[in-house]
Amino acid sequence: RHARGNQGQAVLRAIADGVAASAGGELAFPAPEGEELDKALRPAVTLVSAWVTELARQSEIDAALLGTRRDIVDLLAGAEDARMATGWRADIVGRDIADLVEGRKALTFRPLAGERALRLVEVEPN
Repeated sequence: RHARGNQGQAVLRAIADGVAASAGGELAFPAPEGEELDKALRPAVTLVSAWVTELARQSEIDAALLGTRRDIVDLLAGAEDARMATGWRADIVGRDIADLVEGRKALTFRPLAGERALRLVEVEPN
C-alpha cells in the first residue's frame, strides 16, 4: 500500500538508482555507530556518556570537549586511536571509565553540595 503513493514511488526509485549506481558491485552501507562494540558493552556507552556529561556540567565545559559518543565507543572498543585513552582526556575521564566498566567503581545519584548529581564511587571487591 505504501508503494502506490508518491513517497513510496520515490523510495523505490531511490533504491533502483542506488542499485544501478553500484554498477553490479556490492552495496556498502555505513555501519551503525557502536556496531564494532561487543554487545555486552553497549549499555556501558549510555552509562559512560552520563558520567562524561556530569563531569562537563561540574566543570562548566562542553561535554564534547571531554568526549563524544564516538570517543566513548572507541575507548570501550579498545581502538588504538581512542582520544579518551591518552593525554588529558585519559587523566580526567579515561581511567575512571575503565574502572567503571570493570566494576571497580559505580555511579550513584545523590545530593552534592545542595544539588542532585551523579557521583563516581569506589566499589568493594567481591
